Amino acid sequence: MSIISGMSPVQIAAMTTTQIKNLATDDFKVMTTGQVAALTSTQIDAIETQDLVILSTGQVQALTLYNNKGLLTSQVQALTTSQVKALTSSQIATFETADIAALSTDQIKAIDSVDFTNMSTAQIAALTTNQIGAMTSSQLVALSTGQISSLTTNQIQALNTAQVKAFTTSQISSLTTTQTAAMETADLAALTTAQIAALTTSQAAGLTTNQVAALSTIQVAALTTSQVSNLTTNQIQALSTSQAKALTTKQISSLTTAQTASIETNDLAALSNAQIAAMTTSQTAGLTTTQFAALTTGQVGALTTNQVANLTTAQIVGMTTSQAKAFTSTQLSKMTTAQVAAMETADLAALSTAQIKALTTSQMAAMTTTQFASLTTDKIAALTTSQVAGLTTSQIAGMSTSQAQAFTAAQIAKLTTSQVAAMETVDLAALSTTQIKAF
Repeated sequence: MSIISGMSPVQIAAMTTTQIKNLATDDFKVMTTGQVAALTSTQIDAIETQDLVILSTGQVQALTLYNNKGLLTSQVQALTTSQVKALTSSQIATFETADIAALSTDQIKAIDSVDFTNMSTAQIAALTTNQIGAMTSSQLVALSTGQISSLTTNQIQALNTAQVKAFTTSQISSLTTTQTAAMETADLAALTTAQIAALTTSQAAGLTTNQVAALSTIQVAALTTSQVSNLTTNQIQALSTSQAKALTTKQISSLTTAQTASIETNDLAALSNAQIAAMTTSQTAGLTTTQFAALTTGQVGALTTNQVANLTTAQIVGMTTSQAKAFTSTQLSKMTTAQVAAMETADLAALSTAQIKALTTSQMAAMTTTQFASLTTDKIAALTTSQVAGLTTSQIAGMSTSQAQAFTAAQIAKLTTSQVAAMETVDLAALSTTQIKAF
């Protein structure tokens, strides 16, 4: 029978460190939890590791540990996983950062999730990258937002995809911009849509272009309008064509003019008609001439009348003939006189008779003499009598003889005396008897 069995807790506390060291393993086995609890920090330090590891989980929990006076690092390393699991939160709280860093990955896995919750930020920051990688999802989820934000960038990068996916939305939001920027692209791409939406605008704006490019189309579509509107122009340019196509109409309309102006032409040309129509008038007017010229005819035809009316004259000048032909009659009728006057003659000449007829009298009158002279005879003949009556004397004087000959009798009849007076004699002389009779 061990001598320890008959000793009181007071007697146990009175033992010297030499006596403690000389105790046999069987002596430690028979200690009651009350006797174990009586051990002083100096006595605990004197326990040899071979004796420490035979303590039951109940005995381990009975150890009275104090900050800066807890187990030695060598003792911490010697603990079995069962003993580690048995440690209370208050006991683990006494561990020095060196003790934490000395734990094996198996010991880390054995720590209860609630014990991780009670660790200090200094203890959390002391975890090695191998230890971080060994943590279970439940352990990570138990960490407070303060603990999460204390993780180093190396620790963040040590997380595996499964661990990152286990983070709660609150934990995601608590990450610093430096931490989110340090996340591996594979880990970021594995985040759920809820986690993506939980990123703060600062976090989203702080992502590297490689990280942005790694987002799935589903994740891109999950971004909030606030997140989208705070992306940098470099991030916008980093989007792939498929990512750009994944943006919702609400996300598109939330972009700043600087952001839309930074969209690459191939990405812009890939947007759906609905996405194009969702742009604000400021956004479409803010497109560069190169961007606008890159729009497909389908996209041009999808522009709202408000968007068309707010296009810059530089955009009108820079558009292609195919784009001009893609305008609907309704769109053309909403153009300003300045926009019509800015159209290149080749573009005007390419318009259909239906498009020409859609122009208002003010738009027709706004054409330069060069523009009007470029209209083909079939388009002249298609003009409404109101359009003809609204032509300026300069336009009449500048038209070609073939254009004059293209006027129908009904159109001739609507010419004002000022317009007739402005006609070149050569044009008058070329009119047919039917046209002359129409005056």
